[in-house]
Amino acid sequence: MHRVERFLRRALQGGRLAHAYALYGPFLEEKRDVALRVAAAYLAADTGESEEELAARIARGGEVDRVYVAAREGKLRMDDVRALRDVLSLAPSRGRHRVVWLELREPPLPEAQNALLKLLEEPPTGTLFFVAARSPEGLLPTVRSRLLPLVFPLPPYERRKEIYVRRGFSAEAAVALAALGDVEDLGGLAPEDLPTLLREVAAFVCAPPRSAGERLLWADRVLGRYGKEGATFAMAYALLLLGELLRQSVGAAGEGIPPEFGVSLANCTTSRSRADLYASFDTVFGKFRTYSATRTALAFKAALVGLK
Repeated sequence: MHRVERFLRRALQGGRLAHAYALYGPFLEEKRDVALRVAAAYLAADTGESEEELAARIARGGEVDRVYVAAREGKLRMDDVRALRDVLSLAPSRGRHRVVWLELREPPLPEAQNALLKLLEEPPTGTLFFVAARSPEGLLPTVRSRLLPLVFPLPPYERRKEIYVRRGFSAEAAVALAALGDVEDLGGLAPEDLPTLLREVAAFVCAPPRSAGERLLWADRVLGRYGKEGATFAMAYALLLLGELLRQSVGAAGEGIPPEFGVSLANCTTSRSRADLYASFDTVFGKFRTYSATRTALAFKAALVGLK
């Protein structure tokens, strides 16, 4: 059981459940699964219904007339808040409790947040709010002050793979995406290209060509095949690999690079000194921080030229 779910269930059992929670962190699915399982327990405790049946119906997307979802497309609008306010003005059809689930993939406009604030300040009795967002950034301080924050860390690698498969990616693409964390937008990059791209990057980072000219030729090949979006993924994965190599060089434990890429990082540390790894990490990271859609190719090439 997720630690946030344990916390919420203990609060429910002890009668200490707050009326509104902000769920921050990557992977919306992780936050949604926890919140809706707790919602099932909250509603079941009200009427004596089966928590398992309620949870199964919610997971299937079935009708549960006391769980209301707003901002289905991830951007809360005034119309969403008005519709929610109208629903909450009516008594629940069964029992006294209900749950509101808000997914915020983008920061809502200030007027929508101010309208939501009124609902959070004077919530209908028995209403439990869950507001899911990647971070507090973009939320008005007044709205944040009405939400008890709960932070979800990055889930383990195997769990990330499961989530990507749920999103409809192939098992091989899920392996590649899970290595990078929570990737919401692939841009123009085809998912089936990711595993090949990342294997190429892993081999390059382990043994980069000695001359800047050879590294530039490699960058041109990557850009020609995968475009700017591929370059962004290549730089991100290069950072991940370099960071893992640095951890290994000082004997620190890390999550590890997935073996599915077929690259033995243990062999890399014998051919590159720790000073070279630090220099490479600083070079790629420095260029990656300046990334923008129009400067990807230049940043990508400049980072590779500076690799040790």
